[in-house]
Amino acid sequence: MQRNRILLILVLIALAWIVADCSMLNSDKTIATDIKSKMFSDPDLKAANIDVAVKDGEVTLSGEVPNADVQLKAFKIASASPGVRKVNDQIKVAGAQVAQAEAPPESPSAAAAPAAAPPARKGSGATPAATPAAAKGSGGTPPAPMSTTPSTPAPTPEPQPVVYEIPTGTRMSIRMVDSVDSSKNQTGEVFRASTDAPISIKGQTVVPKNTTVFVKLANAKTAGHISGSSELELQLLKMELHGETYPLVSSSYQAKGEGRGKQTATRVGIGAAVGTAVGAIAGGGKGAAIGAAVGGGAGAGVQMATRGKQVMVPSETSLEFTLQAPVSVTVMPKKAAAK
Repeated sequence: MQRNRILLILVLIALAWIVADCSMLNSDKTIATDIKSKMFSDPDLKAANIDVAVKDGEVTLSGEVPNADVQLKAFKIASASPGVRKVNDQIKVAGAQVAQAEAPPESPSAAAAPAAAPPARKGSGATPAATPAAAKGSGGTPPAPMSTTPSTPAPTPEPQPVVYEIPTGTRMSIRMVDSVDSSKNQTGEVFRASTDAPISIKGQTVVPKNTTVFVKLANAKTAGHISGSSELELQLLKMELHGETYPLVSSSYQAKGEGRGKQTATRVGIGAAVGTAVGAIAGGGKGAAIGAAVGGGAGAGVQMATRGKQVMVPSETSLEFTLQAPVSVTVMPKKAAAK
């Protein structure tokens, strides 16, 4: 009797394991089907060659797409799907591989040896020409060695572009060129900025300082006249480097007003003043051209913060974001060396 109970318990445990494994398998299949269905509904992703594999909630994307925009769109769809814990982006962008330099042409072969003199006809009475050895033995002077033309050196191959991948989690420090105001700007507007520090991969500067970056206003909420507070949410949108545009996916910078009062007005006023000072000092930078506008707007920023508790991000404000998706950047060696 006791033995039968033990056998029954073991059978029940085995069935529980089988059900759990099937449930996990079905969950992974459901996630993969959901992602593929969303990609199939998108005209750009429908034509792309993308494979979706899911294991224990971890999604792996592979295949080849025509450009970085399609790659980013696939990554976003996979990341936003329910049940996904992590996305491994292994998609390759067509044309991003580095072309191998052609082998330099071989050096021209040495000049052919001169043809031997034809033998003298028998019975003609002609004496054959003496060989160098015979001439030396007979007291003659050996002939001077023939001069050879040195071979032309092979041309130096042109340096090829190199593709570097900026990994997820890389921090990007930027400095605003345009200012952002919760009382004036609307969600979706785009603002200019520039990198405040270079980004290096394996000792190579991939993104130099002062590279043009664009920031989008992801959320803007203006404060009411009586109650409530203003909010701003900024995200990186794209980067322009060596004539190419690279889409960016980043964390958010959020700023929220603390309500009506002297403390809020003081904080915003100091921020505007610091931004004005930096704009006046940083001669030659991207923000120098708008220094006068920043200086003139400092007092207005304090006034708006006092009346309506608005949030401002003045020009020359330094912000920091974290990349949430990798970015493949093409760098020309000549340009990198020049910098």
